[in-house]
Amino acid sequence: MSHRRIWPHDSDRRVTVRATGEQMISWAATGRQYGNRSVAEFLAFAGDFTVKQLDEWQEKALRAEARREKKRLKEKEQKP
Repeated sequence: MSHRRIWPHDSDRRVTVRATGEQMISWAATGRQYGNRSVAEFLAFAGDFTVKQLDEWQEKALRAEARREKKRLKEKEQKP
C-alpha cells in the first residue's frame, strides 16, 4: 500500500486539539465517510473546507453588497 500525503509538503506546524470522547468517535466516524484515515486527517480536511466555505460566503456577500451599491447609485443618478 502506498502512503498518500495528507499534509501539504511545506507543513511545519502542529496543532493540539482537546476533545471529548464523543467528539473523537464522531470525528473518526465522519472522517471514514469522507475517506480520511485518521482523526487528524479529518480535522485538517474539515478546517480547510471550513476556511474555503467562509471565504466563498464572504466573497458572495461582498459581490451582493457591490450590486446593491451600484443599484443605489444608479437610482440616485436617475432622480431629478
